[in-house]
Amino acid sequence: MTWTIPHTETLLIWGLTIILWLIGIFFIYKNASGHRYIRRSILLGLGLCGLALIILQPHRDIELDREPVYIWTSEPSQDSLENFNNNFLSVHAFLQSDLVDKVSSVHIHGIGLEEESLNLLSGYPITYKPSTTIPGITDVDVPAITEGKKWELRGSFQGQKIKSLTLIAPDKTRHPATISDSSFQITSTAPPAGSYLIDIETVLDEADTIVEQLPIEVEHEPTWQMLILSSYPVFENKYLKNYWTSLGNGFTLRSKISKDKYNSTFVNAPQRNLEKLSRNTVTNYDYIITDIPTWNQLSSTEKTTIKSAVRNKGLALIFRPAVNSIEAEEINLPSWSEPTRLEWKTTTDDIHLVRYPIASSWAPIKQNAYTLGRYRSSGLGHIAMLSIDETYKLILADKDSQYKALWSSIFSKLYRDFAPTTKFLDGPWIWEGQKSNLTILSQNSVSSPLRLNDTLDIPYLQ
Repeated sequence: MTWTIPHTETLLIWGLTIILWLIGIFFIYKNASGHRYIRRSILLGLGLCGLALIILQPHRDIELDREPVYIWTSEPSQDSLENFNNNFLSVHAFLQSDLVDKVSSVHIHGIGLEEESLNLLSGYPITYKPSTTIPGITDVDVPAITEGKKWELRGSFQGQKIKSLTLIAPDKTRHPATISDSSFQITSTAPPAGSYLIDIETVLDEADTIVEQLPIEVEHEPTWQMLILSSYPVFENKYLKNYWTSLGNGFTLRSKISKDKYNSTFVNAPQRNLEKLSRNTVTNYDYIITDIPTWNQLSSTEKTTIKSAVRNKGLALIFRPAVNSIEAEEINLPSWSEPTRLEWKTTTDDIHLVRYPIASSWAPIKQNAYTLGRYRSSGLGHIAMLSIDETYKLILADKDSQYKALWSSIFSKLYRDFAPTTKFLDGPWIWEGQKSNLTILSQNSVSSPLRLNDTLDIPYLQ
């Protein structure tokens, strides 16, 4: 048992009370004497003490030893009774005992309690340990689900053996599971984007059926955003826009009208102010396509912003072939050679496209035997130069599938889906004893030294 005074100024208040009392007594005895003044001094002291108690509000804390209690709702074994103290066979037996005010927690063992009995224990921390395993799904692994795509649900089951397990989709189609021991696997096709409660129907060996609901969130299919910067009309842009937007992707075109004046086109993309290419604007795009004359007309700040988005955000910067050999400003690019005619072979006839060879060690972008361009990594993103032009002629020749395959090869090669933390880029095989450079991408800071497989310290260059 302890006395607790909740104020930190207690000593100061008590000290002032005593001082005031002594001062009062001093002045009383200085002016007169007699028993009545002694009585007044005592009453003054009692009054000051009472005032101090009102201000301090001391209270008494009583420390009690609390113990856990075990309530058995099914017949306990002798070992259970010997291993635990404070055992009761019912809630009412516990509530009538002397331990009601000395309980730290209530542990219920057995087959559970009815709602009325649980309400009687609402003032205690409760844990429940069933005496028998309750059949049902114990664990599920729900992946990221994209509308229209196949997805796979994996999980485990406890209790009696499963006879069958079926996922009932929102459209009421049934998808049976592949069962192995106490685990299962189900493949289904995702519904349109939205939130759903799907039913999982489990039939046990004893013909009992359990239906459990699982909430899932279906996301929209990811779309990519493209920005084309042009200072003169390009016939290729019209067909590229039609192909790109037919996939549900976002397309933005900024065309220069006159000095510092632009016309903007937005398809499947939010409208933005493109007068100046700021960091907040550029980082909304996955691809930027331009040409060297248009690039050179950008301000130095805009060029720096785009190059920073390539390095730090994974942007792909793509340059169209230049008609004339113009050197790009504030960026190192190899040169295109003089254009030549390219015979693009199809099943019926050859389509005449234009090829601009690039003499460079940059990695090639290929489709079949054709080199479509070259690219290099820059931080998290890519910088690419196309070596083929007038691809719209494939569409004019009713070769839409080949046109789509050509541009799909370009975009799939340049898009980089990097991890949110750290990722090793794919590279060639490294044999024992061979020196090799490892390229590591990370949005977080990396500290030196790095450790490979917890055995090898390796230096790194930022």
